[in-house]
Amino acid sequence: MNENLSLSYEADVLRVSLLCEVDHHKARQLREAIDRAAFAYRPRVLQLDFTAVRFMDSSGVALILGRSALGEDLGFCVVLSGLAPTARRLLRLSGIEGRRNVTVRP
Repeated sequence: MNENLSLSYEADVLRVSLLCEVDHHKARQLREAIDRAAFAYRPRVLQLDFTAVRFMDSSGVALILGRSALGEDLGFCVVLSGLAPTARRLLRLSGIEGRRNVTVRP
């Protein structure tokens, strides 16, 4: 069990609620847990919910980009939700919003 995230799977959607800061201390652990679930469930959609995230640095951007690349390999799209305004600006600057398989929702 991972206290830094919550996973659920239903109707081809893997929902991941991130429950901690997304920085270089936590990113690896989060990435590994999300990837294990993605390989186990093979979803059509990976939804990353950032509602509980109070801080995200470039490690969060790398986490999202890596899951987007994995989605291209495994055939799923990535939906981002619950992003704070500062995180949305960070993603806009990084070009994530322009990726083909990534959707950013309010």
